[in-house]
Amino acid sequence: MVSLPCRNCRRRPPFFVTEQGLSPWLVLTIILILYLAFGCVMDSLSMILLTVPIFFPIVIGLDFGLPQEEFALWFGIMVLIVVEVGLITPPVGMNLFVINSMAKDIPLSQTYRGVFPFVMTDLIRVVILALFPFITLGLVRWLYLGGLFRRIPLPSRRQRRPARSR
Repeated sequence: MVSLPCRNCRRRPPFFVTEQGLSPWLVLTIILILYLAFGCVMDSLSMILLTVPIFFPIVIGLDFGLPQEEFALWFGIMVLIVVEVGLITPPVGMNLFVINSMAKDIPLSQTYRGVFPFVMTDLIRVVILALFPFITLGLVRWLYLGGLFRRIPLPSRRQRRPARSR
């Protein structure tokens, strides 16, 4: 088995990106465009499993003006949306072939034209969600900060009843 020794490999990409002096929004845009391109040739699960361990440490070190927990949730939602948009993006979007195989009498070029408005509106939605993170995080903030889950006290370890022994 061949392995490449690398000390602190996980720490190098975030430092490299922050040392370049790039804007956090430019880095996020590049990552989302890469996800869009990857979505044309890979399925969503393998794409997420292969890239999130690389991209997440990079973006978590950048300042987007959000607490770290909220940023992680927001970035995860953005990645999922862009990955799914990539799956319907021509010319090689995998879901386009699934759609086209259901309607055998319709040519693939017509399927591309039919999906174009959906891709455009999805890209507009991604831009809106990126510019206004409150839209993505509003319900979560309400539920955990002032809504339903704040009113339900979670039992501490001392309050839990011990399991019965038989």
